[in-house]
Parts: sequence; C-alpha cells; structure tokens
Amino acid sequence: MKRLLLLALLVPIALTSFASPKATPNITYTTEGLWNTSNGHANWINILNAYHEIDLWRGGSLDIDLLAVNNLRYSQGKSGIADDLHIFSAIEDESVPLSLFEFGITHHFNASTLSFGVRNVNKDYFTSPWNSIFTSSVGGLFPSLSDNFPISDSPMSAMCLHSELYLFKGFVWKSSLYNGVASNQWDEVFNIRPKRDGVFSITEFSYTGKEGTYLGTYRLGAAFGDTPLPEAQRSADDPTKKHKRESVWMLVEQPLYFTPDGHQLTLLLHGGWAPNSECELYGAMGILWRGLLSDKDYIGFLYNRSLYRTGYETALELTYAYPTSFGTIQPAIHRVYTHTATHTIAMAKVVFDF
Repeated sequence: MKRLLLLALLVPIALTSFASPKATPNITYTTEGLWNTSNGHANWINILNAYHEIDLWRGGSLDIDLLAVNNLRYSQGKSGIADDLHIFSAIEDESVPLSLFEFGITHHFNASTLSFGVRNVNKDYFTSPWNSIFTSSVGGLFPSLSDNFPISDSPMSAMCLHSELYLFKGFVWKSSLYNGVASNQWDEVFNIRPKRDGVFSITEFSYTGKEGTYLGTYRLGAAFGDTPLPEAQRSADDPTKKHKRESVWMLVEQPLYFTPDGHQLTLLLHGGWAPNSECELYGAMGILWRGLLSDKDYIGFLYNRSLYRTGYETALELTYAYPTSFGTIQPAIHRVYTHTATHTIAMAKVVFDF
C-alpha cells in the first residue's frame, strides 16, 4: 500500500522533469455551507481538486486529478442534513483524505481519443456547460445510473478504457468500459476484477452546435452493467452477487433566445429510464438565463423527479452563479419532497480557481 502511494506521487513528479512546457496545473477549492430550515441541521463541506496534465509525447499526456473532501457532519459521525433518497445524499459527499479522481494516459489521434487508467464517470459524461450550473447532484450523474450501479460517481473512480470518436463537425461518439465496482481507496481503485466486480459500460452519442445559434447540445446515451448492487442495496448473505441492469438517458440544452452581446435563455431537459432497478425513472426540466447582472453570470430554476421502488423524490432548485476574478460565488435554495418528508435547504457555494 505504501509503495503504491509513493509510486503514484513520485512518478508524476519525475515525468514532469521531461514534460514539455505545455504542462498545465490547476487547483480548485470549493467550500459549501448548507442549512436545512426544516429541521435546523447544518453542514459545511470543503472540496480540494488538483489537476495536472503532463505532455509525454506528441499527442500523449498523463492526466492526474486528486480529490480531497471534508464533510463536517460525516466527520462527527452524523448523517446528512436531509432524510432524502438522492439529492442531498449525493451532494454531501463522504469525507475523503485524498483520492484519485483521475490517473491515466490519454492519446489524441486525428479524429479520436483513447484513454486508459483510473477515471471518474463525470469526467466525460453529464457535466455539460449549462447543466453544470446547478448545484444539485443531477448536475452530474443522473440517479437512474448513480443509484443503480456501484460505479465511479464522485468521489469514487475505477479503472477504465475510454474512447472518443469525432465523426464530423459537432458530432461525438463516446464509449467507456469500467471495472464494475468503483472506490475512493488507493489500494482498491486500481482493481480490474471482472469475475468479482463485474463490468460497467457506458456509451453516448452527442451533437453540440455553434455558440450564438439555436443549435444547442443534445446527448443520448445507454449503459449496461453486470455488477454487484450498490452498497446500500446489497444482501448481507451474498454481497458480491452480480446483477445485470441497463439504462438509457438523454440530456438537452436548447437555446431559446440570445443576443449579440452574449446574453442567452436556455432550456434544459433530462430523462433517464432503468427498468427493474432501484431508481426506475428520472426526469427534469430547467430554465437558465445568462447575463442578469453581468455578461457572464447565470440564474436558473430546475425541477426534477425520481421514481424509486420504495417511493419518490421531487426536488426544486433556484440558483444564481456570479463569476469573479478568483472563481464563482453561488447561492441556491432547494425544496425537496419525498414520500415521507419535505425539506427546504439554503446553500452558499464559493469556488476558488488557482
């Protein structure tokens, strides 16, 4: 274990000595304050993300992304601020001292890309520009996937073979094959164990139009897994028993109105279906406006609903994101309804980019 940690930290440093001057380090620090006005519970979450891309050869690079999370309530042995099915249980990531979000080699060909190594699924899917504005967990992986497979949702990653094919202007085909069970532990994240962990595959076909036109972003994807159930759903008698499941989803970012100076109104649509799974159906609709107080700030409203075998969850979010010279300041209000409770949660998020 110690040798693996030492190797993972020393190899990038050694390679940096031979890297081209185009190496691009980037550090992001995020701090989030959460307050559930319905029950008085509060939480403070801090996330440090350090990314470094090192050029190895022409078209080839080593990509390193380290993630550390401190969740104050979890560190004190307490549960999350809301008794919910998905939204805040996913926002409130568990505390992680230091984990590998990404560690692998990527090679860019003329019309394709091939990557191999430790990878998080949000690196390549779901985090499109407008969708990522929202602070709810569905700004990343949809619950029709994250609640049905033990896959590499934040802060976990898994070994992955990822490929992209740029068919023609604006059209992209992506495909990834992961080890079936993800982890945030250094001694587990490098596992390739199809017999025990199974495999998880995900594919997406997308089109992105040119900025300043009425052609937006359109994504259609499918996933298949022959994996154990997520940890919370596993049987104590046979925790490694594998189950075959599949899912399809779509994501749309449709411009409705824009001006020459960059202001824009955009419609956001989500959809996900996973038959015979814990979360069987998911859908969302949102509206965002760019340019309220400046030419780069955003205000948005999102409605999303998830249908589970055990109940349902409906969540509303009103958010505002203001860019600054150091990062982004973002307050948000969430209203979460489940079959057992209703919560109103205030959130203040500040992102520092270095």
